[in-house]
Amino acid sequence: MGHEVEKINANTDEREFINRLKAGDKGAFEQFVLENQRLVFSYCLSRLPSREDAEDVAQESFLRAFKSISSFRAEASLLGFLQKEKDRQFFLRCLYGRGWGFALGESIAF
Repeated sequence: MGHEVEKINANTDEREFINRLKAGDKGAFEQFVLENQRLVFSYCLSRLPSREDAEDVAQESFLRAFKSISSFRAEASLLGFLQKEKDRQFFLRCLYGRGWGFALGESIAF
């Protein structure tokens, strides 16, 4: 029974946090970045040719997530939402970016 209360409180806290993000709360966005930047940057760095490219894609992912947070559905995972934005930025960079040698139609593992 005690675990159910913790889960409900955790869900309430996450909903409140998401509401703060949707309201444009810069403190909430800063917390969101700080909690997830290492994960996003590590992913980008492992798949891109330079640290600079990884930083650019990671930064664009967070900016895009911030700009599109209003479309976030509460039943989805906030981290999953961020990962979707990161994947979108990575894919766009591969298609239109610096010509990293990816050919159209080539399989790119995400």
